[in-house]
Amino acid sequence: SPFIVIDISMAIINPMDIDANSFDSIWEVLLSREPVMVSAAYKSLQPDEQAAVRDHLQKMVTEPGWQPGQRASARIALDVIHEGSNN
Repeated sequence: SPFIVIDISMAIINPMDIDANSFDSIWEVLLSREPVMVSAAYKSLQPDEQAAVRDHLQKMVTEPGWQPGQRASARIALDVIHEGSNN
């Protein structure tokens, strides 16, 4: 019986496309208000992803359209990230 061999060694895969649910889970943890979990999730990201997270959290804290609970969660995450960068 014939079979097809597919060479995927040259495939370029964006890690963010692998599992959208894992990205949602990262945000769930980042906004969990649990400092140890926030810190671990943040440290698991690449530097460019960390920068994007910091920018988005800053927007959540400062820009209109976010609920008070969302703002509070973002503020806590920013505090944890800032505290971690000072250690």
